[in-house]
Amino acid sequence: MRAVEARCDAPAADATASLPDAWIENIDAWHAAPGRKLRKDLAYARRGAAALSIEDGLPPTEAYRLYLLTVGRHGGRARYNAAYFHRLSALCHVDRRMVARCYRDRAGDVVAFAIGVRNEDSAYYLHAAANVMARGTGISDLLLEHLAARAREWGCRRFDLMASPESQPGLIAFKRKWGNRFGFSVTRDHACTPLGGVLTVLMRARRAATSTPRWLLRE
Repeated sequence: MRAVEARCDAPAADATASLPDAWIENIDAWHAAPGRKLRKDLAYARRGAAALSIEDGLPPTEAYRLYLLTVGRHGGRARYNAAYFHRLSALCHVDRRMVARCYRDRAGDVVAFAIGVRNEDSAYYLHAAANVMARGTGISDLLLEHLAARAREWGCRRFDLMASPESQPGLIAFKRKWGNRFGFSVTRDHACTPLGGVLTVLMRARRAATSTPRWLLRE
């Protein structure tokens, strides 16, 4: 079987999985007129994070620890190991298609981070995590604001907030607050037959403009 992803306006009956998706289309126009709630939440976050220090880059060990805490809080399963975060950290230092930012508390501990990546004319919200204290300040909004600003600097047309599992309604609502387009990321399985191969090629071509970049996962 081959899993093929596409973006649809509604859940597909023949899909293996349909996950809620959100993205910002025409990011320059969106930036000129953000929603009222988003403006209010950003103002709150700036006040709440005033005592935190900002640092560009990704401290891999601390980022991995926050990632595990976030996955555990949502009852999920860790998909990435420590070596993956070390590779991401190294790439963020040398590859201009990537951006990372973290916040530290007064003790110097990393309390939140986010990573974004560019692929052609699209930017992607790749990873983010925050501890309980930082989440209460609204730090996630400040991190996403930084990634969206970098997407504009890159000249991207679209900023993809990525699909989220339905078991995390809070995360879905957070991304919908930022997005101006909504749909479903759909996965279908096709048998490895000549017809299945043709369908796979056609569906890959259809999703090419919004595909998740894979180059950063190479060993």
